[in-house]
Amino acid sequence: MSNVKYLFIFSITILQTFFVLPFFTALHAETLYGVVSNGENSGYLISVNTVTGAATPIGNTGMSGPSGLTYNTLTGDLLAINAFGGGQVRRVDTATGAATVLAAASNLPTPGALAYRAADNMLYTNQPGISTNVIKRLNASTGASVDLIGVVNKGPMGGMAVRPSDGVIFGAGSCGVGAGDCLFTISTIAGPPPRESDVGTTGRMITALSFHPTSGVLYGSDGSNLVTINPATATVTTIGPFGAEVGFVAGLSFAPDTGDSVDVWIKDCAADVGNVPSHPAPCPQYYTSPDIWIDNNNDMVMDAPVVGADNILHAVVRNRGTNVATNVTASFYYRDNTTGLVFPDGATLIGTDTVTVVGGSGAIASITWPNLPAPPTTGGHWCIGVVLNHANDGAITPVVPPYADNNVGIANIWFIAGRAGEAVALDFNVGTGGKSGFGLTPWPREFRLEVVNSLPEGWRWALAGVEAEQPFSLNLGEERAVKLSVTVAADAMPHVGGSISVRQVDVVTGTVLGGVKYDLYEDSKPPQAVGNARVSLLDGKALLSWNPVLFEADTNLPERVAYYEVLRDGEPLVKVLRDEDPEKSGMQWTDPEVLTKTTRYAVRVVDEGGNISIPSPEMVVEITAVDVPEPPLFNWLTWLLLVLLVVLLVLAIKRKSEP
Repeated sequence: MSNVKYLFIFSITILQTFFVLPFFTALHAETLYGVVSNGENSGYLISVNTVTGAATPIGNTGMSGPSGLTYNTLTGDLLAINAFGGGQVRRVDTATGAATVLAAASNLPTPGALAYRAADNMLYTNQPGISTNVIKRLNASTGASVDLIGVVNKGPMGGMAVRPSDGVIFGAGSCGVGAGDCLFTISTIAGPPPRESDVGTTGRMITALSFHPTSGVLYGSDGSNLVTINPATATVTTIGPFGAEVGFVAGLSFAPDTGDSVDVWIKDCAADVGNVPSHPAPCPQYYTSPDIWIDNNNDMVMDAPVVGADNILHAVVRNRGTNVATNVTASFYYRDNTTGLVFPDGATLIGTDTVTVVGGSGAIASITWPNLPAPPTTGGHWCIGVVLNHANDGAITPVVPPYADNNVGIANIWFIAGRAGEAVALDFNVGTGGKSGFGLTPWPREFRLEVVNSLPEGWRWALAGVEAEQPFSLNLGEERAVKLSVTVAADAMPHVGGSISVRQVDVVTGTVLGGVKYDLYEDSKPPQAVGNARVSLLDGKALLSWNPVLFEADTNLPERVAYYEVLRDGEPLVKVLRDEDPEKSGMQWTDPEVLTKTTRYAVRVVDEGGNISIPSPEMVVEITAVDVPEPPLFNWLTWLLLVLLVVLLVLAIKRKSEP
């Protein structure tokens, strides 16, 4: 191949985020915890019944005046802050109540509430004054002070919480003498004051706030009672008292309750720890599960899918509970690329596997994807989804976005090649989330496409069907085809690349509702040719062996082989993905056909970009009369007949000799 054109590879990923999380059953139990700042149980961690409001003391935190409580979904830690004694952030043991100061927690003068925001992986607290509150941002891992984001012009704030669906921070603080507290949102974007936007008045003092992580219900404390607060109107509904002996409840937070349980899960991204929602943090790209991959040669490294061959799909099934999870079903699905993907709805089942996972461990589920079909023309790839189900921990129904259910993981493990100087069409659809409609009303609505270009210099892109940054209208359930084309620079360096993202944004709310992301790199050269190819004849069948190819031709850069193609008498015969005998060195493959004539074989290599090596030298199997096994002179039936004849002859002679 003297005139090889440059190639690049696209790894396609799908982004889907929803404006409002639907109400659904939690994937596992969520406990509402609280901290008591004074009274008989001052300093205690409590659990709160969300139906009655009744509190149960757990244990002493050791803090003299805990004033805020929150849950870090990235690390899985329940965190508290102390109004006195240094005002440091502490990690709280949910079983005993014992609290330990974070590694580098700053000393803060009389801090108030505490809230974790997954969108930026930061903690937020307030330093209250008489009529203002300074809002501070802290490092979520260490508790160290990061910066100030501004001043809220309200009286002392007793509560702060982050709405999981969109990362908006809510606060509650005094509106003035006799007016009770106001509910308001707090801006984290740099700009002039005011930092807060009023929702309404609650009519009473609010000492703590916490959103349920999945239902979105806003719970609060007025010191003595558990309440719910409408985040759109600030209307307060009393659930019930904590109990006269409990004391003044100054902090609330939900946290998942694994306990002696089964909690099967699959990662949404490398940083995922199983908490929901995983998006926007720690998984801004929650469709990149490292727990789902194709491995056709058993080296535990992700392989490119090979069309028209049997591929092996794997998934890591995890269990962060303490009980053994027996008979966990892992169901593997595929579907084409459209914004707003959920699984298993709209997807095709590939197969299922059943595994057992001990607590705090993982196991690998595997299936064969038989005769993997060619991908659709829309985007040129399949999206893979894995859904886990166990008798005590099933996937949420009706289905929700994957980042809201840790039983569901998705990964896009496809590769698309294009050539330098040529426009490659990367078609996809923009849609409106079907019946869910992303939780938006009314319809039709206007959307726009944002393009984030991180391609190398000289690479060009274009959109057709919908123009970038220009509004377009869609009805509920409608889809529209979009054509994205990318032209690669003719002088692209080997294996150099970048990425381009296209995001669908609702014009009214500014919310990202879905999109596609393409990661690109150049792959210009074919693999090196197969070396040391050899053939032998065993029981009339040809056994081929060769050394694995590890490097690219000319550049000697590491090569990722997709498969080896065996040629028989000059014609492609089979795609070899796996070593037939891993115990022996090199690759082995046996032709299942019994040879009856002289046959010529060769092997060539195809990499993940579709580049093909030159064939190996031909291996010839000469079939002669000597090679064809002759039928035995006597088979077992002949011997049996001879034995019977001898026996009959002996009997006849014996009978004849008798008187």
